[in-house]
Amino acid sequence: MGKEPLFISVANQKGGAGKTTYTILLASYLCYRKGYNVLVVDSDFPQGSFFKLRQRELSLLDQSQWHKVQLVKQFRQCGKKAYPILSTQPECAVTIASEFLKHDPRQFDLVFYDLPGTLNTTGVFYTLSTLDYLFVPMKADRIVMESTITYAKIIQEQLIRPGKTNLKGIFLFWTLIDGRERTELYTQYEKVLDALGLQKLSTRIPARSKFSKELQAGINAVYRSTILAPDTAFTADCRLDALADEILSRIPDSGKYIDVKVNGSNIQIPFQEIIYAEHFSHMIHIHTAGERELITRQSFDSFITSLKMDSRFYQCNRGVVINLEHAVDFDGSIFRLDN
Repeated sequence: MGKEPLFISVANQKGGAGKTTYTILLASYLCYRKGYNVLVVDSDFPQGSFFKLRQRELSLLDQSQWHKVQLVKQFRQCGKKAYPILSTQPECAVTIASEFLKHDPRQFDLVFYDLPGTLNTTGVFYTLSTLDYLFVPMKADRIVMESTITYAKIIQEQLIRPGKTNLKGIFLFWTLIDGRERTELYTQYEKVLDALGLQKLSTRIPARSKFSKELQAGINAVYRSTILAPDTAFTADCRLDALADEILSRIPDSGKYIDVKVNGSNIQIPFQEIIYAEHFSHMIHIHTAGERELITRQSFDSFITSLKMDSRFYQCNRGVVINLEHAVDFDGSIFRLDN
């Protein structure tokens, strides 16, 4: 195994907050829309909702031509096959994931754990201690909030503050927002969270009935799915895109990179190091930080497949792509880069 992926979980110990649903939506959005290599470990035994959904979807493909076509289109656009899902009991989750990562040739960026909804289940507390980041959905209900705050405090006081585990941060976020609820209610709860030193995301997820809708034959739409990215209009309406972007902004660079062959050797170039790339004479010239130029032979379309799914990169014309983080000026027709 090369670089270490980031280990993440969306978890809560109160049912109905949507931990599995958000794990599904985030994993699919980040993989199929953002280009991250994702692995999911379904250890929510005995429910196994994530793994069972994948099985139902694979069976559906035998019945629905429309979904087959969408799968082919998606692969052509992002080059991603369906991300793997490991099904295991919670006490085995870390070992199973570690063995898989050790022997699988792919380089994963993010590993999502779907965990049982109670800290008392054997293996759950240990798995939480191995995570990099934990995201906790909450809703403005007294019973749910009491349970959520207790859950977050235990993790913060026993896993994060001592500094003896891998867990670096826990972030709470509002879900199932009802537009009819008083704004003051959220303000009061947030004062309590602030007083306890619990961090929260600014993105608020509205209540939407489509969160529970799976792929169905005869319905040409995608909401909750493990094999297809959710529809663009849906991700905007439910603010999934904003949630994913904020989560990515709260964690360090996950190490996104591109594989290229240079002088007969396979190398990995981190996205953040690419300043721009240009294609001419059947070769791609990749200009990176440190004034280094790497040259590889491949089609330009193939080269930019993963880059164009990252908001940092902009294709100027048929043979040039730039990293906007390195753009210092634009006069309406020409970008000036910092190299």
